[in-house]
Amino acid sequence: MRKHRSWLMGLGIGLILGASMLKVMLIGKEQAEMVAGQEPISRERLQAEAKMAGFVLLPVNEKRYTQQELDAKIAAAASSNNNKAKPAAPPAKQGKEPRIVTLNVRSNMTLSIVAEELQKHGVIEDAGDFMEKAESIEKKLKIGTAVFIGKPTYKQIMTELTRSKD
Repeated sequence: MRKHRSWLMGLGIGLILGASMLKVMLIGKEQAEMVAGQEPISRERLQAEAKMAGFVLLPVNEKRYTQQELDAKIAAAASSNNNKAKPAAPPAKQGKEPRIVTLNVRSNMTLSIVAEELQKHGVIEDAGDFMEKAESIEKKLKIGTAVFIGKPTYKQIMTELTRSKD
């Protein structure tokens, strides 16, 4: 028996390795069959999963706009709506349309950033003063495009910034 000891050890190790390799191959085959047997993910489920991860799915053929193009379209729509609707009060200066300012509020914008942007666009005079008055809405800011016409009051600005923008 001692004479064939190394040969028997090699045979035993070979059998063990062979059985292990066979088991790995069978597991791989089962996994491949499971994946092949699955039905494709539905569009609704894919959208739900994307929404949970903080993403939005867009069709390939859908038109996307730059911020400048979007601002121009909103301004054009707002001016056409203003022309169709009857004015609440006549403009202060005849022949001059009220100025329209749009602000795209993004998810990472704080009230101080919004106030600086509003001051930069001439909607408010003092960002610090506005921040003091609007401190209560800081956590209520809604993402989307806010439209300001003319020279709105702080209350009107706060209402527009907290309005749901679908």
